[in-house]
Amino acid sequence: MVGRLGSLLVVLAAAAAALGGVATAADLPIKTLKAPPPVVAPSWSGFYLGVGVGFRSTQTDATVTNATLGGANNLANNCAVLAPQGGCVTAEPVNDTAFRLNPYVGFNWQVAPQWVVGVEGDYGWASKTTTLNGTFYPSNFPFGLGGLVPDTFSVKTTWDASARGRAGFLVTPSVLVYATGGAAWLHVESTSSCSTNPVAGQCRANPFTFTPAVITDSKTKTGWTIGGGVEAMLWGNWLARAEYRYADYGTITNTDIRAFTGGGAMVVTYDLAVRTHTAQFGLAYKFGASNPVAADMPVKAPVLKAPPVLAASWTGAYLGAGVGMRSSVVDATVTNFSDGAANLANTCATFAPFGGCVTSEPLNNTAFRIGPYLGFNWQVAPQWVVGVEGDWAWVGKTTTLNGMFYPFLSLFTGFAADTFSVRTTWDASARGRIGYLVTPSVLVYATGGAAWLHVESTSSCSTNPLAGACSAAGFGALAPAIISDATTKTGGTIGGGIEAMLWGNWIARGEYRYADFGTISQTDTRIAGGIPLIVSYDLRVKTHTASFGLAYKFDWPGAVVAKY
Repeated sequence: MVGRLGSLLVVLAAAAAALGGVATAADLPIKTLKAPPPVVAPSWSGFYLGVGVGFRSTQTDATVTNATLGGANNLANNCAVLAPQGGCVTAEPVNDTAFRLNPYVGFNWQVAPQWVVGVEGDYGWASKTTTLNGTFYPSNFPFGLGGLVPDTFSVKTTWDASARGRAGFLVTPSVLVYATGGAAWLHVESTSSCSTNPVAGQCRANPFTFTPAVITDSKTKTGWTIGGGVEAMLWGNWLARAEYRYADYGTITNTDIRAFTGGGAMVVTYDLAVRTHTAQFGLAYKFGASNPVAADMPVKAPVLKAPPVLAASWTGAYLGAGVGMRSSVVDATVTNFSDGAANLANTCATFAPFGGCVTSEPLNNTAFRIGPYLGFNWQVAPQWVVGVEGDWAWVGKTTTLNGMFYPFLSLFTGFAADTFSVRTTWDASARGRIGYLVTPSVLVYATGGAAWLHVESTSSCSTNPLAGACSAAGFGALAPAIISDATTKTGGTIGGGIEAMLWGNWIARGEYRYADFGTISQTDTRIAGGIPLIVSYDLRVKTHTASFGLAYKFDWPGAVVAKY
């Protein structure tokens, strides 16, 4: 009995000792697991200064609205005289596209975790002159306002500026999508040069002529602008952007006076309706400390040790859609013609005393562009991406020269019903790409490869029964009246852009590309009384394309997640 009691006491003592040990351990302080701090993103608030490069496309419609000679209404009177032959040409396009360089300055306020507002001003320099040959105003009526080969009318655009507001949304803490709009200014110069040809020039230095021979009108026009872009915060305080803006400057009205040595004066009033499309890439520095603010992003569960920062891989196939604008620069030149008796060489020799021949005119245009693109990227190193891409886009734009059925003039312009037009439609490309990741989510890239452009040109010869060269009522009239030529031309393209990886697998981009399609050569044949009129002409074609795109990248098996 005593033995059993002793054994029980030993067990109880051991249990008490064990319980005492637990109690002692419970009295020790236990370390608390703390949640990591919230995700922190740099603030967008602050003053910034940057510089942009790109291009500006100017669309100018020049129209003669009134003309008097010695007090008589020359425009109305002469157009009435020509009404049976189809009336007057009083308007022509004078479009251009030019390289543009611009500094810009602004201030942002990050008014909420994902909203940024600001103000910005910029100054851009882009100097370009477009010249209509064979007329000293955009018109074709004779007796004081008609044209000879040495006559020219040109429009030159130089600097522009703007003062705008901005409002943007942060799709990620470092990528801003924004809209912008405000006031804009553009400096425009137009020049009328009247021929001083000693034989027939209306401004020659002889009695009974007009002076001065050259008149230049210079104005700075106020308008409005609207647009948008994508901006990405890079290392430090550097901000990269891609931006597009449209501007409308309304109508510039000029009045020129030339004294007539026989008494009186020639007074011409004309309008320039001016719009611009501007695309640029910019790099700016934001001054001051970054002043980080907590981003409005969900925080993961507490961890004892933070894992390495992982960035989504750029490897994989992607499919997207882009919208933007394409500016086509087209120079049309007649290279030869023959009609059984005359040809280009002997005709221009015949008219040499009057200044020779005009054989070339500009037919530039700018139009809205939309289309899909697809490609594949390989992230070959933590900061390097290579890939291939193809795209197709639709543009439909026609530019028309009035008063001539080819860009050719040997003495006077043609009849109002004669036209020569160039239409550019779809384009496509197949390109390689190489890019550098300035941050894990922002890619700056270059691209280049083959390109295709569909171009249609149309010569329309007047069928006016009194004077049309292609009139069905005339003996030996030219036929057919209308000839259209269509070509899909292969060329080369090069450019670059900036892409930002957004939420999920979505990728936004801003891109610019230049393309050169070389020369398109066409030959048209019309028959008159069994004799062919054969005309050969060239179209020299180049394009500037700016677009914004949004693509979805499909997950690719085996894609490596980058460490940063």
